[in-house]
Amino acid sequence: LILLPPSSQLQMFIELASALSHAASHLFDWFSASGGAHLDGLSAGQDHLWTFAYGANMGSAKLQTLGVHPTETLKAALPRHELIFDRSLTDGYSEPAFANIRYIHGAYDPSSVAPVQGVVHAVTPQELEKLDLSE
Repeated sequence: LILLPPSSQLQMFIELASALSHAASHLFDWFSASGGAHLDGLSAGQDHLWTFAYGANMGSAKLQTLGVHPTETLKAALPRHELIFDRSLTDGYSEPAFANIRYIHGAYDPSSVAPVQGVVHAVTPQELEKLDLSE
């Protein structure tokens, strides 16, 4: 077991938060620029918003455990991103690697990287906070 000093752990969490913020921003840009193919004109409902989910956050078992009850769930794909398994975010013991989504910078050939598959859930801001805290 290798323990990292607190400053290294903090740096990893800062980098993760930055990456997730970047991914969320590009997800919004993608939905906005999708030309009507995905969520354009589709309302999440009053006091609800769309959030992209993959892995365990797609399933009802985890959502129910967290007290999250989406009013709607739709299949979704996130282009210009790739699914990675990041060992730098774990202790290597209780969780060998965490799934993460990474934005693909620069030149991009859509045929070279499949979009990340997942779902979008319509949730309340309070439910989104529960999801964020579980990660």
